[in-house]
Parts: sequence; C-alpha cells; structure tokens
Amino acid sequence: MMTDKKDDKDNIIIFPKVKQEPKKQISAKHQKELKDLQARLFVTTLMEKVQDELFILFGQNSIQTDDAQFQKDFAFIMESVKSCLYRDFSLKHNLHNIVDRVAQSVAANGKILKEGEEDKLSYVQMDYSDILFRSKIKKKDLPPETLKKLEELISKHQKKDDDGDKIT
Repeated sequence: MMTDKKDDKDNIIIFPKVKQEPKKQISAKHQKELKDLQARLFVTTLMEKVQDELFILFGQNSIQTDDAQFQKDFAFIMESVKSCLYRDFSLKHNLHNIVDRVAQSVAANGKILKEGEEDKLSYVQMDYSDILFRSKIKKKDLPPETLKKLEELISKHQKKDDDGDKIT
C-alpha cells in the first residue's frame, strides 16, 4: 500500500516554534555584586555555626555567658573573625582599618615589615598606641597641666620595653 505524499503532509502536526530569548550577559559589576553577596551569605552562615558552637562550649565549661560584659567581648571577637573572613574574600569591613593600624607584621630579627614583605613574617605584634593615644583634641586647646600629663603618658608608653602582645 502506497501512501500519497499529500497524505503524509496531513499526518504532520506543526508545533509553533518556541521563541528563545537570547541569554542575557551579566555585566562585570553585577557579577562582582553577586559573588560578594554569595561570599557574605557564606560567611554569615559559617559565623552563626561557629558562634553557636563556641557559646555552647563556653557555657558547658562554666563560663558566665549570660554576663553583659562577656557578651560584649564575645560579640567583638565574633565581629573580628567575620572581618578576617571578609578580608579573605576581598570584602570590606570596618575593622580592617583598625587591624591595619594596630597589628604589625614582624620579622624574626624584630624588624617591622612593610607591605609586600609578608613572606618574612615571624610573628604579629599588637600596638594599640595609635588608637589609644590618637586624639582629635588639639593640644593647644588643653590646659598646660593636662598637656604635660598627656605628653608624659605618651612618652612613657613609647619607651616601654615590652614588645606588646605577640601572635606567632
């Protein structure tokens, strides 16, 4: 049995063509925003886990976790860890400026390292003088007695023999 070509055409069902939208290109700016958002979400999730586990561990070891001062210190520590992770993902955090002013990379010979010399790092020295003694008060606005005491304190601190807190 031979079929007529006309019959073959009658058996064909023509579906409407699906119009495909061209894939939209995401700009570099939006790609970076998305990447940063994903990194922030990752850090936030990780920090919640770490914070909960540490808080439970401290409580199990009789640390007074319900003390207001402990909670302030703990919140600062957690924010510091968050800042550390943000830096790893090239995200900005307000604590970076403080850390950069306070933490000094030091070589084994005691020399303060400059940026780019981190491969010679032996330990990190914490120097809070830049924060503790930096003041927005102009010296000329201080009474002479206060100015003298302030200069003595600064001088005493700068002559200190200890190396500050070291993290090795």
